[in-house]
Amino acid sequence: MIPDFSGEFLKYDETEDGDICEIIDEGKTEYSDALKKTMFNLKVKKNDKILTWSPNGEAGKLLQKTWGKDTKDWIGHKFQIFHISNSMKIKPIV
Repeated sequence: MIPDFSGEFLKYDETEDGDICEIIDEGKTEYSDALKKTMFNLKVKKNDKILTWSPNGEAGKLLQKTWGKDTKDWIGHKFQIFHISNSMKIKPIV
């Protein structure tokens, strides 16, 4: 058995340059007790694992520009992850 200790969130440290994720829900706004702020969270599928991703403002605007403002329209679309200057960036796959 090879246990998966990567956690439930899509994070820089647990992704690799070139990974592809699929958006699988329309997302929801949730309050994070740990961060003490409201976050917009999407469920994404990376390989066979379902993860929660909280896109930052830059990523959110890019997704809106690519697939529209209604997050229901994002479901089923994919994006690729890039590691740039110790930061996780995305590029929608069109």
